[in-house]
Amino acid sequence: MQRESIEVTVARIEEKLDTVLSAQSTYVNMDQFRPVRAIVYGMVGIILCSVVGALVYTVVRNSPVQSVAAVRDAMKFPVAGIIE
Repeated sequence: MQRESIEVTVARIEEKLDTVLSAQSTYVNMDQFRPVRAIVYGMVGIILCSVVGALVYTVVRNSPVQSVAAVRDAMKFPVAGIIE
């Protein structure tokens, strides 16, 4: 009885080992992953910079920006020394 039990256990271990060895060939190690990671991180960085740049452009374009000279001229008293 015990001999049969040992044989069954060894057979299960061999099946699991075969499964692990076949699955190991499908995994990607770090050396293979680094170029992919660099490309993906670069593309994500470019996309995020584009989004932030578009937001900044939208805010700057729609804001009522006045020059220092226009503000000084709009004021009724001389503040040339303070603003400049």
